[in-house]
Amino acid sequence: PHSLACLPKPLDRLSVSWGVYGGPALLGSSLRLAVQVGGGSQEGKRGGERKGGTGGMRHGIEEQESGEELVCLLDDEEERMVERQSEGWGEGRLQTPHPSDANPSSSNLASHSRRTGGGSWHERGERERDMQTVDWSFERTGRRAHAGRVRCMTGKWPAVLRVLYEGWDRGLGWLVLCAVGVSSGVVCSLVDIGADWATDLKLGRCQRGWWMSRAACCIDSRDLAGCPDWAAWAGGHGVVALGAYAVLGTGMAGLAAWLTRELAEDAQGSGIAEIKVILGGCVMRRFLRPWTLVVKAMGVILSVGSGLSIGKEGPMIHISACIGSLWSRLFAKFRSSEASQRELLSSAAAAGMGVAFGAPIGGVLFSLEEASTYFPPRTMWKAFFCATAGVATVQYFHRLPVSGKLALFEVHFHSQWKWFEMPAFAIVGAIGGILGSLLIRLTLFFTSLRKTSFLQQHPVYETVTLCILTCALHWNISLLRGGTNGLIASLLSDCSLDQGTEQSVLCAGGGDSSAGVITLSDALTSLVFAGLVKFFLTSLTATARVPGGTLVPSLAIGALLGRAAGLWVESLHKSQGDSGMFGACVNVSKCVTPGVYAMVGAAAVLGGVTRMTVSVVVIILELTGGLEYVLPLMVAVMVSKLVGDACGTESLYDEMVMMHGYPYLDTKNEAPTTDLLAGDIMTQTPLDCVALNDTTLSSIEALLVCSQFQGFPVVTTVQEMQVSGFVSRAALSGALLEVQNSRGGRDSPIDIWGVTDTAPLQITPTTQVDRVWELFSFWA
Repeated sequence: PHSLACLPKPLDRLSVSWGVYGGPALLGSSLRLAVQVGGGSQEGKRGGERKGGTGGMRHGIEEQESGEELVCLLDDEEERMVERQSEGWGEGRLQTPHPSDANPSSSNLASHSRRTGGGSWHERGERERDMQTVDWSFERTGRRAHAGRVRCMTGKWPAVLRVLYEGWDRGLGWLVLCAVGVSSGVVCSLVDIGADWATDLKLGRCQRGWWMSRAACCIDSRDLAGCPDWAAWAGGHGVVALGAYAVLGTGMAGLAAWLTRELAEDAQGSGIAEIKVILGGCVMRRFLRPWTLVVKAMGVILSVGSGLSIGKEGPMIHISACIGSLWSRLFAKFRSSEASQRELLSSAAAAGMGVAFGAPIGGVLFSLEEASTYFPPRTMWKAFFCATAGVATVQYFHRLPVSGKLALFEVHFHSQWKWFEMPAFAIVGAIGGILGSLLIRLTLFFTSLRKTSFLQQHPVYETVTLCILTCALHWNISLLRGGTNGLIASLLSDCSLDQGTEQSVLCAGGGDSSAGVITLSDALTSLVFAGLVKFFLTSLTATARVPGGTLVPSLAIGALLGRAAGLWVESLHKSQGDSGMFGACVNVSKCVTPGVYAMVGAAAVLGGVTRMTVSVVVIILELTGGLEYVLPLMVAVMVSKLVGDACGTESLYDEMVMMHGYPYLDTKNEAPTTDLLAGDIMTQTPLDCVALNDTTLSSIEALLVCSQFQGFPVVTTVQEMQVSGFVSRAALSGALLEVQNSRGGRDSPIDIWGVTDTAPLQITPTTQVDRVWELFSFWA
């Protein structure tokens, strides 16, 4: 909601305006309201308090007592800003800036009013929509108004035409959802195939075709290590092989960083934090533009293929959201409704997660639990439909030989877990919560370091350096040398299956195929060391200026440490036999399965990083097909969340939202317990209003240039200050553009009543802060 306006009270009363920032921002970026402290009628002067006190302040043409006019300079905005800042608005008054001014990290997301001097008013209006927020109550009214217009328009039509048109109007949304799901499936499948090919290119090439990944090339071979069609560079050993691995990796990483810097800075990272903010009601159009989609798709192939400790699954959510935004721009029904766009984006986010992991149900739950703030019941069915269309498309692509796989991490063991293992599962969950919290803290530390050091200006050099370090470590750790997805698949495998040379480490002391190959202590050391290295590299690379996410690396960290725990429990069983706590293993061929512990560890660390619960369990079940292990997964994820919350951090995405200072109100949290009033947390700043008796082209133009507010109360006159509604900055820009296109004069009136919210929410300064929280949480 952005439409709390000054109250219809005399000027000597304290009035509140919501809309300084265009929307809510609580806790991480504290709730900001503007206070208008009424005073008596005072003499207006340039740079000081204006006629009528703060209650009568407005931009445009200001009249002094002598009748002399003060005109805000439109042709020299920077000089005006310097003058205003140096002279001040009056004693004890501060002009509240746009959120981008207080938050340098979001300067690339919003071109705010201090930089709107160039371009047409239409271009300025498009830029000004960034960082505004959605008025959900106003959007609901618009949805009902649209349905009424359709009924009115078709009321006199023949019954057949009326039914056909209404069916088209209602079915259009489903057609767009299907198009978004299929498009997401196609693009994400191409990204998946390209990332696998780029990852394997560092190690060698397929003799059957250079465009084939190792899995596709050796689809008919039982052992990838002995595939006759795959040729490793220089036999896979020596300086030449290491040089090819490092040069190709750093080249891809440097190219990904360069593309991101030059073409679309918004494509960096996973984008999940920004998607949360957008779905929460903030307008960030640049984040969803076509160039961002292109660079994100190309960049994630290169960055993941380079070997950096990041994943492609998180960016697929951003890619799907960009696709949903592009489809919404083609139809006026979505283009004119921010709420309808967010329903479509919520479905697109579900499709993105679904196609990333092949988990449509998990994708819907992810959108509900983590991503979306505005998620009405009808959106769940739409999200499920969109995710199903996307996953079906991905499954079709995975039937092709070039892909070479049917499921991401399918497990082939289905042994029943034992109750004596439950404490071990809980301990693994607690360790996952601790590691998740540490990963969040380290990621925030490295992110802050990037912003405050010389690295801020050299993203390409930083990325290349990170890739050199990563390649050096991965080359000397055989478990990490290949792709992360292949590593997780090996960790979730059964020791009774022949999975190649890595079984000597993964099954030490546990299976017949590994007997005498490597000792248990060496295997545990290798797994734990690889997990710690992966942990450090993930925290260091998570917010690098290239497209990439932390979902799959988190799974890999947990799977490595969980596999180590499973090997230790299995060795303990072998040493004690089927007695004591292992009495349940009598007459059981396979009592302890290390792959189950890897599965539980992966879920625990992912839950510790994201603080998701239900969606993590469902995603892991859909990934692996191990329905027998739903209870161990639930226990581990629950313990992981409890321990992670006790460590004092929010989820990684919530922490990133707070670090960047995005205007976001998390409605899932409870209202803060405090005795503060709304007036205690308001900033005392002048309030700019739009007077209905002075809505000429010149006055509105001056208001848009001179004011930094994202919305304005609409009053009858500046003398009465009776509230008639609320109008956003973007709506005023659109109305101004229409008058300019009609070649109206400087004194031409502008009709703003059609774009004004005539029923703005209003509160008093004596309202409790917790009630303010609940009010905006309800309307969100």
